[in-house]
Amino acid sequence: MKITLLAACAENNAVIGADGDLPWSLPSDLKRFKEYTKNKIVVMGSSTFESLPVFLYDRVSIVLSSSGEKVQAKVDKLKTKFNTPSPIVVMDSIEALIDAMEVIIDFAKNSNPNIDTTELVIIGGESVYTQFLPIADKLVLSLVKGEIYGDKFFPRFDRDVWNKTSIEKDIKEETDEYEYSVLVMECSDSNIYKFPDGERISKLDTYKLINR
Repeated sequence: MKITLLAACAENNAVIGADGDLPWSLPSDLKRFKEYTKNKIVVMGSSTFESLPVFLYDRVSIVLSSSGEKVQAKVDKLKTKFNTPSPIVVMDSIEALIDAMEVIIDFAKNSNPNIDTTELVIIGGESVYTQFLPIADKLVLSLVKGEIYGDKFFPRFDRDVWNKTSIEKDIKEETDEYEYSVLVMECSDSNIYKFPDGERISKLDTYKLINR
């Protein structure tokens, strides 16, 4: 399973949030987010889950939180507007999530027959991005242009080990507040080869081996 960090951040300073919300209005980027994450497993922190205005339908959501009661309270709040919740799993740490990955994949398949279990998509916030960055295989970043300020940031990463695979520039639809670009990068050391048979081990599997 490959791990992708999906984020929108300010081009000038890597801001991703301000006061618990997005510091911009970019409906076209939200549409991209929905299309990219459809039928996938997404991972988020409790603050990101708290900020959601709706259930993430057609996806299986993993919330990293030490308080299942807090997550349940948010679910109950959303259920007052949307009768049917989407599948949600609560884990208290990245280590617990990785240890339970096989169980989560089975749950996801049972919840959504169309689920893609080859990619785990990390959608925020700052702490969760930071924790997953060392074992990530891919970055999909919407880089928002303009002088934008906030209190949450996308983590710094070593560009020497990330290769640009595509970039789409100068995106701005009528309803968008800012112009932005979409940059896709893949990690040049995203796989380790085990010799003498040359078997490829993913970063996720490497993490499991190291932390057992």
